Amino acid sequence: MKATKEVYQLIQSMSASEKRSFRQLARRNSKLGRNNYLKLFEAIERYGGTDEDRLRKKLRHESFVAHLPSTRYQLARLIVHSLYLHQTGKSQLAGLQEMVRSIAILFDRGLYKLGHKFLKKARVQAEQFDRHLELLEILDMERMTTLQQQKKNIEGELTDILEREQMTLAKLNNEKVYADLNTRMTILVKQQMHAQDAQTFARLQEIMTHSLLKSERQALTFRAKSSYLQIHALHSMITGRKNKTYAYQKRLVELWNNHPQRISFEAARYKAILTNYLNACIAAERLDEIQPVLQSIKALPSDSLHDEIRTFENVYYLELTFRLQTGSFDDSLALIDEIEHRLNTYAGKLSEARVMIFHYNIMLLLFFSGDFARTLQWLEKILSQAQIEIRRDIQECARLLLPVLHVELGSLDLLDSLVRSAQRYLKRRKRLDDFVKTYLAGLNKIAATTRPAEIAAICRQLHAELTTLVQGCAESIPLGRTELLFWLESKADEVSIVEVFKRKVAERGLAQL
Repeated sequence: MKATKEVYQLIQSMSASEKRSFRQLARRNSKLGRNNYLKLFEAIERYGGTDEDRLRKKLRHESFVAHLPSTRYQLARLIVHSLYLHQTGKSQLAGLQEMVRSIAILFDRGLYKLGHKFLKKARVQAEQFDRHLELLEILDMERMTTLQQQKKNIEGELTDILEREQMTLAKLNNEKVYADLNTRMTILVKQQMHAQDAQTFARLQEIMTHSLLKSERQALTFRAKSSYLQIHALHSMITGRKNKTYAYQKRLVELWNNHPQRISFEAARYKAILTNYLNACIAAERLDEIQPVLQSIKALPSDSLHDEIRTFENVYYLELTFRLQTGSFDDSLALIDEIEHRLNTYAGKLSEARVMIFHYNIMLLLFFSGDFARTLQWLEKILSQAQIEIRRDIQECARLLLPVLHVELGSLDLLDSLVRSAQRYLKRRKRLDDFVKTYLAGLNKIAATTRPAEIAAICRQLHAELTTLVQGCAESIPLGRTELLFWLESKADEVSIVEVFKRKVAERGLAQL
């Protein structure tokens, strides 16, 4: 069953055009019995990969069912081969690799003159895009063809090839050192290390004192320069220097923009660069730069389903973050509908954690825009994921916010049971701190009255008490508590949550950028 599931996941990862290419390849090879592969492909795609007994039952009249494991394996190989052929027509890298293989075939047949013509074109392409491994292979072929020819200037040509090889090896080594340093820095970031920790500080110092990080001029290639800037950006981020992080990420984007051929060659990587830049913009509150870059990412084509999904995750997460930072609620419903459609389209292909984060951010966007009925709908999506042992902070926030929504929707009769439910849930997880206890006790007081003036007075006092607790908190404020304070302020001042939120945004100077 596991093997069938893996083939099913492979099929699910294919775009419509990739599936079409596979079917064409399978039909062209039908005389070799590969229609069996097409039948199995269609069956797995239709019936899924979790019930092999059902699959065998549907294919019981096919002779290959008797040796299903080997047929399934050959199907996987044929799919991968089809994907390679499909990519070769679209990817410059795949095209270069295909050209190198074609040259090798020509040389095997002794067609050195024709192969030499292909070599020159391949070498220019490999040098243009810093494809050093392919370039070394090409230069080795050039040396072989040169030795096969009778030329007066053969020594000069061979000397030139050797010099190119030495320079290529130097660039390859230079890139490798920068890549290793970049990997080491990335590990520190992924482990969520902090520069204040003595061990982390020592590891940072070891990386940043490397001689190649003293000047960008020491980076010999585009990739090396890219790694140099990424290392400095990550170092700035882990040491809490938001403006420095922003500056290095901006320089990295400028490096790519100065090499437009790279963007078409490695569009997915460029999207990742732009995404990191946008995260730096948000951290440094350079929000006026976000929308144009988001549009640039959306305009870039996706060369695979994986790239398409990653683009969706990054672009729409940042779009929601931007709106929550600036209070830009215009056309939010259209944006939410688009995200919901994409979540349904990519169902099963997104991580549960990422889906929950989308649910959470959409819930907050609706909450701060005052649409409490739809906020409740998205909050219930979070609660429906209660069995998932991820993002417990979001789960806790949802349970604290749930009574607030029923206050806004006029369901005060449910308040008592909702408070007790939240209390039980948080007590089991040992999350009943002073803030939560004070907050839930305040909700009980609200449940005991229906008079707006009394509710406002309770909220005013509760807001003051909770603000004091938050100000005395030495650690970062847990998720959702700032939102609860905004709501209490709106009830205390007897104004809408939208007004309070926009007031807070204006105080930070971020409104409607």
